[in-house]
Amino acid sequence: MTDRKAIRRLLWRWGRVLDYCAARQREIAGFLALIDEAAEMGPPPAGGAAGRSGPGDPTGRAAVRMEEMIRRYRGEVARLMAACDREMAFMAAMDTVLDTLPGEQRRVVELRYKQGCRWEYIAVKMCFSVQHVKRLEAAAIAVVGENISIQKQETK
Repeated sequence: MTDRKAIRRLLWRWGRVLDYCAARQREIAGFLALIDEAAEMGPPPAGGAAGRSGPGDPTGRAAVRMEEMIRRYRGEVARLMAACDREMAFMAAMDTVLDTLPGEQRRVVELRYKQGCRWEYIAVKMCFSVQHVKRLEAAAIAVVGENISIQKQETK
């Protein structure tokens, strides 16, 4: 992968993994709260247990709907957790690639893509010109592209 735009997209994704997972954790907490609330309602009355009553029993229908909602909520929790796991694995793989960068290049990449800093801020923070910071970033992009290509070839 030598496409600079594609590498930058990967770096922006890498920089936002923790925010993404924090948002998914908030969603998971919401679903778990809904599951707990449903569980606190307790089982339906004896005459209206799910699956044991006739089609005209509103309590039985409500119990069946509640069980279905809980099942869907658990499915969503599992889906969200799997998404976070995938993103964390992606972040770990990118960290391995980025560990090959020299210190200044790594710092530019972290400030730009993880912290979302502007070029001017990075230049002031690192005591370089904006042009030099952009050259460091371009060099880092080239190294990352080479390392990603090498990793793809090794996994084939």
